[in-house]
Amino acid sequence: MALLEITCDNLGEMNDGLARAIINDCLKRAIRDCDDRGMDDGKVRKAVITVEFKKVADATIVINVKAGVKAPDYQVVSVGHTEAATKRGSAPTLKFRSDNPERPDQPTLTGEMEND
Repeated sequence: MALLEITCDNLGEMNDGLARAIINDCLKRAIRDCDDRGMDDGKVRKAVITVEFKKVADATIVINVKAGVKAPDYQVVSVGHTEAATKRGSAPTLKFRSDNPERPDQPTLTGEMEND
C-alpha cells in the first residue's frame, strides 16, 4: 500500500475508503433534510467534517476523520388548545382536536368539553 499525503483530494482514502463513505453519507443526509423541509423553515443544515490530529509517540500522529450533520429539530405545527372546565379540587386538563381529514364527522372541541 502506497503512503498518501493528507490532502483534501485523498482524505477519503483513509481506512480503506471508510472516510469517504461517512463523508458522502453526511452530505446526502444534509441535502435530503434540506430537500424534505428546506423551504418550510428557512434554516441552515450543516455537514460537518472534522479531521483530528494527535501526536501519540515520537513521530506517530494519529489522524481521525469524523463527519456529522447538524439540522434543525423536527417540530409539529402548533395546535390550539382549550383548558377544560374541571370539578372543584381536580387538576385542569388541556384538550385538542386531532383534525383528522378521514373523520369528517369528528366532534368539535367545544362539543367534547360540554360532554365531559
